Amino acid sequence: MLKWGTEEQKKHWLTDISTGRKIAALALTEPGAGSDLQMMKTSYTEQGEYFLLNGKKQWITFGAVADVLLVFGKLGDKPVAFLVEKDTPGLTITPILGMLGFKASHLAILEFDNCVIPKENMIGKPGFALSYLAPYALEFGRISIAFASLGLLRGCLEICGSHVMERKAFHARLIDHGMISHFMADMGVDYEATAHLCISACRAKDEHSPEATEKIMIAKYFASRAGARHSANAVQIMGAMGCNEHFSVSRFYRDSKTMEIVEGSNQIHQIILGSSFAKKARRTLASVRTEG
Repeated sequence: MLKWGTEEQKKHWLTDISTGRKIAALALTEPGAGSDLQMMKTSYTEQGEYFLLNGKKQWITFGAVADVLLVFGKLGDKPVAFLVEKDTPGLTITPILGMLGFKASHLAILEFDNCVIPKENMIGKPGFALSYLAPYALEFGRISIAFASLGLLRGCLEICGSHVMERKAFHARLIDHGMISHFMADMGVDYEATAHLCISACRAKDEHSPEATEKIMIAKYFASRAGARHSANAVQIMGAMGCNEHFSVSRFYRDSKTMEIVEGSNQIHQIILGSSFAKKARRTLASVRTEG
């Protein structure tokens, strides 16, 4: 909204959203369209001075508590995005309960049945939504997941570090056992690597670097994988305590799996990054051969 919204939209929403008086949510994912946004079925139909919104969104973060939603859909064959208020007639919000992790995300299913949406609620213009709005929003989502994974890794390090220095087994501290020290070494190295990748991604974004999108993807991919690997090791280090659902390490373990899926699954990241690195390597080799 700050980047592409109208002055009226900014005046009406931005102060309340930025101060926390109002909560906003991005409604992009659908039951049959997760990472493949081209499969989106939600539609807008023009009716004079307004649009009719029909469709269904699922797994929407903060959807259960949001005051306003940015809902993506199609107007004919053009992707669009409109601001939709929570009390819009025809909108049904169903909270999603029982999630493995990210239990404070207030996920929801959103169903739209002939919701009347004013024309002035459009963000950007027709054809703009998937080319600009969605990638822009997803980048911030991905770097948020990268930093969340970084925090998770730090939590694992601090909890496990204290434990292995104090707990004794077989007449020695846990840290003095080879396998435990290996766990801690890998955890610490990946924490440092994740921190550098996150900082590099943010710097590239701030500087409007053409490499920013890829650096953000690298940070999200590496960080979420590291979080999943080391939270599992943290559970192992903590033993029975780590298996208690109320213990923080157990929560880290559950949350880490979610981080590998949200904001573009790690498998999608692998496909995109793998192709990108292969193309770069090919260009480099071609350049070397030309110079030779």
